Amino acid sequence: MDELRGPTIQIVLNVREGLGFGFLKCPFIVSGSLNGYKLETDPVVPAHAPVFDAELVWEADKRRFRSLRVQNVPVKIEVYTTATQGIKDKVGYLLLSLLGAQPCPSNKVVDIKHSWHKLLGVKSEGKCCHPQLLLSLSVEDRISTPTPRNELRMFHSNEVAFPSARSTKNIPKPESHTMLLTLNEYIAESKKTVSSPDLRPTLICDEGLIQIGNENHLFILELLIGTVENIDLLLPPDIDKEDLNCYVTYSVFTHTITTDRAAVRSARAALNQRSSLRVRGSLRALARYFARCPLLVATLRAAPDLGICSVDLRKLIPTDDIEEFLNNFCNNDNSLTIYERCFMIRCDGLECKDRRKPYMDVELSLKYLGEKKNKQVPLTARSATRLESERGNGDIEKPPIEIKSGSCTDLNRDIGDAYTNIAPGNTTRYKTASGDTILQSTELTELIKKMCESFVRTRAARDVTVQCDDVTQEQSAEDKRQETEKEPTQLKTTKSDTSIKNVPIENDELKSALSPAERDLVLKKYAEELEDWKERQQELFKVQLKRKEEYHLELLANEWSKRKNELEYKLSKGIEQCRNLAEDLSRATEDFRLRGYRNTERERKLLEAKKALESHYTAKYQELREASQKMEDDMNHQLKMKDMIIEELQQRVQLLEKQNDVLRNDMKNFEKNAENKYSGLTKDQTASLIQELRCLEEKLDSAVQSKAFFKEQWGRAVRELHAAKLGARRQLLARLRRERRALADDGLDPIIDEKEENNQSNLDINKLKENYYVDILANSPALESNTIISPHQMDLLDLKDIAKNSSTDKLGELISQRDQLIRQENPDEDTIKQLNHEIRNMLINCGS
Repeated sequence: MDELRGPTIQIVLNVREGLGFGFLKCPFIVSGSLNGYKLETDPVVPAHAPVFDAELVWEADKRRFRSLRVQNVPVKIEVYTTATQGIKDKVGYLLLSLLGAQPCPSNKVVDIKHSWHKLLGVKSEGKCCHPQLLLSLSVEDRISTPTPRNELRMFHSNEVAFPSARSTKNIPKPESHTMLLTLNEYIAESKKTVSSPDLRPTLICDEGLIQIGNENHLFILELLIGTVENIDLLLPPDIDKEDLNCYVTYSVFTHTITTDRAAVRSARAALNQRSSLRVRGSLRALARYFARCPLLVATLRAAPDLGICSVDLRKLIPTDDIEEFLNNFCNNDNSLTIYERCFMIRCDGLECKDRRKPYMDVELSLKYLGEKKNKQVPLTARSATRLESERGNGDIEKPPIEIKSGSCTDLNRDIGDAYTNIAPGNTTRYKTASGDTILQSTELTELIKKMCESFVRTRAARDVTVQCDDVTQEQSAEDKRQETEKEPTQLKTTKSDTSIKNVPIENDELKSALSPAERDLVLKKYAEELEDWKERQQELFKVQLKRKEEYHLELLANEWSKRKNELEYKLSKGIEQCRNLAEDLSRATEDFRLRGYRNTERERKLLEAKKALESHYTAKYQELREASQKMEDDMNHQLKMKDMIIEELQQRVQLLEKQNDVLRNDMKNFEKNAENKYSGLTKDQTASLIQELRCLEEKLDSAVQSKAFFKEQWGRAVRELHAAKLGARRQLLARLRRERRALADDGLDPIIDEKEENNQSNLDINKLKENYYVDILANSPALESNTIISPHQMDLLDLKDIAKNSSTDKLGELISQRDQLIRQENPDEDTIKQLNHEIRNMLINCGS
């Protein structure tokens, strides 16, 4: 942990592959949960050794991670099968401890170790396959710079997805932050636009795409809104939850897209709506646009707005190099797909206190089509009749318009369909995209072109042209001229507002058949027809403009009445709320006044109690000071007495030390006198004493050996005697019982000869004692010594005889007690054993 530099870390769970999943019948996913926040991998087709190659990443600060490690919060990994109805069936689970997470600092290259983990809780049909996963758990530094590996992860953290109130106050957020935290920030992100003119998205209706920048690379941006879960946490309490339909709206490239409505069943709505946008530009321009507008804000709507969330679009462009994008990040069809789980917050500002969190599954895809070469397309004006056939084409954008114009001859069919923006002074109807002024009818353009050519041609050229014709031509021209005089050229109008057709007359024949005056007359008629057509068009335009103004005014009136009703309703509601607030304010004021009065009374009582406590405290403090002073005086007196006692003891110790020194000197003198006294013996006396000492030692050794032998013999005899006595006693008791039974059967009372039995036991004990002492006297060696026994030693022998006599009396008492117990009908065995043990010990001691 100390090797990680930043304050924020990433907990990365790498799921590489599995083993033993062939028994499953439908696709399955691996889900990881840490502290209640769950992430999932993509669905995988069942196989014996499936490959996941997925990373699940949680973000937390170091303090929070240490707390999780101390609490021993595990990472719970679960495997689910996914059915078509969205039902998940649990396959098994396993737990990983955060204590085993491998630290991976950003400044070092660490080889992360993967290990196999067996699933627990597997059902009986899958236990034989022993399913297991190859996993690794690591802790890394949070990398703020966008890198492919970091941005393509499914990145959701505890603090970002559902921030606490503490984390959202007075904390500056960088622009590169990928997720918003509050409702106001979501709304601000949804209104973001780019300020650079070259990055503004432009809708090209003819080609059906959106242009960003000046490049010609074609892309397809696809967004799939999947399933919205846990909708019940977003619903207000007063809404009807039955027959509830919801939809999602989101804005991308300044265009708002709305999905179809879907029914809410069991707190989930399966929208499954896919939207595709064709975008032309460059990868660098898209990256710049997504850097300025990074979030796609989606709103879940029903009757009110329920929830809001966002998707980071920057993950679609991990690099601005098109070759690197295609080679390193795209699949076989040159598309990059990202699956996101977007957690939602409520639009009413309330917090979800449930452990479940509402979320929406979104799939983002960016596909590269290639580079399109620019082709110069001739821009021509289309008539209203051609517009009629193109009304159903979705490539034409229909923005809101102020004044609508349509066909001048058929006002009923095309009103509101083939309209263009026409206002006073607006000439865009007669201009191309490059600014060149044109008319909307190709036929009218050709006609005016021919008229201009005939006006420009000189009279001499016209005369030369006429003279070059032969007679037949003159004759035919004359006939045609007569026909022309009878039937002058007519200008025919069609149902189109801009289409004018003339009678097909060849240019050369017209020039040769008409004289200059007739030609001027024809041109004059053409001009008059054009003027009439212009006047009629102006009148029709005024009529149509008036109708459109009336229609527009009617729409405005309806809108105004609707808004007026809404404002009146809001005003009445606001007035009612103000009244309620005024009543609440009056009640609160009265309550505040009562509370103020009560607080004043409480303050007065508190002041009185404070004064009483201060006086009591002062008295107690004075008493404590006096007691402390007395105690201090007593302690000082006791210390003085102790010091006096210590001094007296020290004096006594010194006196005793002096006496000890005197006694030591006396002892030394006594030792010297004793040495001088015993040093007067001769060598012969010393040798004889040494010889006697050796003899005594040898006799002592032999006596000790004899004593050990006799002890052993005596112990054996006592044990045998005890066993014989117990056997005889049992036999006697059994015989006595039999005789008593026999007497009881005969009806006679038994007479016990206690005196004879006691005499017999006493005779046996006396005989045993005599035999024992005879053996001791017979086996004990005679002590021969030439030493002189002093009177003091004689006294010791007498004391020994006295001690032996007392022990003999005690031995007799113990034997008599044991005999009395044996004579009883139900003797106590424990007491007999204890007496035997004491008798045996005394006999052994007497022998020694």
